[in-house]
Amino acid sequence: MKVPLTINDHLRRAVELYPHRIGVVDEPDQPAASWGSLTYAQMNERSRAIAAGLDALDIAVGERVAMVSHNSARLLTAFYGVSGSGRILVPINFRLVAEEVKYIIAHSGARVWHAKRAEEFAGYAPPEQMTHSPGYFRALVADLRRLHPEREIRQTFAQNLLAKIAEDIDLKQAPIDRVEDLYRDDIHLTLSHGRYLAHNAMRRALGQGSSAAGFEKLDPQVKKYLDGVLAQLTTTPADKTLLTQILSIEEAVDRAALVAKVSDPNLGGKLVA
Repeated sequence: MKVPLTINDHLRRAVELYPHRIGVVDEPDQPAASWGSLTYAQMNERSRAIAAGLDALDIAVGERVAMVSHNSARLLTAFYGVSGSGRILVPINFRLVAEEVKYIIAHSGARVWHAKRAEEFAGYAPPEQMTHSPGYFRALVADLRRLHPEREIRQTFAQNLLAKIAEDIDLKQAPIDRVEDLYRDDIHLTLSHGRYLAHNAMRRALGQGSSAAGFEKLDPQVKKYLDGVLAQLTTTPADKTLLTQILSIEEAVDRAALVAKVSDPNLGGKLVA
């Protein structure tokens, strides 16, 4: 008797017979955090999470879900979570340029925004990985420099800006009531004041001046306040040199002594040794 197998039949059999055996070993060096080694049971959990995420987002059976990815455990798991739940996975080569990716998405009819959200459902990032401490950013910058030694890595210091805003709110010195008012959801800033802050923090990181183009409808009082917050990013060449050393991942760095040498009191007060 011939019984046709579905995509999920292969994983389901592995879970039933060998749930604790290693099913996939993820690539250690990739833009996203490596998943390491996953058992078949863990692969099954993550694929089911992707399918549940798509259900929650009302992605119907037969709809296309695009995913730009390396040949990673995320991509393999997505085949089970997306295709195994009746949707159509559209894998896109990460080496393609933006225009090529746009063409594939448009031609396939994929609801790509939902694909990104579905990936978030399967993220499984422990909370401690999302702690935006100075040590976290030093480690992140060090990893980026290791992976891309030919590139210059710059920072927006958005963490410092948001910390300043939160401090001002506590002191009743800000024209907004909550830091959350700058966000439109858990991770994305609003398209008005939040974007203005992030946009100009990025421009300063690139050595460009501030710009209000496209932000003509901002509340003038809030904009003036945000400009003052952004002014904290203006540092002297000497402080910039110290800042590079303070943010170094090297254990031998005496950060407390370096912070004490920063001439700008506003900047020095925001740095943590």
